[in-house]
Amino acid sequence: MRKKTHTQYGVSEIVSTVLLLGISITLFGVLNFIVFSFSFGTSPPSASLISTIDQATDTIIIEHYNGDSLNLTTDVVISIGNTIYRNRVSDLLLDTNNNQEWNFGEKLQFQSPESIIDKYIQVTVVDTSSNSILLTTVLQEGP
Repeated sequence: MRKKTHTQYGVSEIVSTVLLLGISITLFGVLNFIVFSFSFGTSPPSASLISTIDQATDTIIIEHYNGDSLNLTTDVVISIGNTIYRNRVSDLLLDTNNNQEWNFGEKLQFQSPESIIDKYIQVTVVDTSSNSILLTTVLQEGP
């Protein structure tokens, strides 16, 4: 006949599992606090922009079609052939409501100093506060 003996191995395994689970939850909580306490900068504005060409007057037009208002410090880079023109919204904006922002329905007009017929034309609009590209498009393929 065998004699039954009591061992403490079962309790030891339960205690170690509970301790491991507690340590894991604590580390996850601390890591979560550290990661979400940082600010990750400003988010880019959400704006829909449409760009067109008026070849009769050699004018490039960019219209604010929808979304957030844009600052006057927003950069506009226009490439015509091998020439790059860098402007600010404040230089090109037709501010119809005089609120010093580029809003829905307002347009930018860039009068090209050279003929734009049969030239490569690319337009890029960059928000300087968030350093993000709001629009980049090729309006016309060159020869």
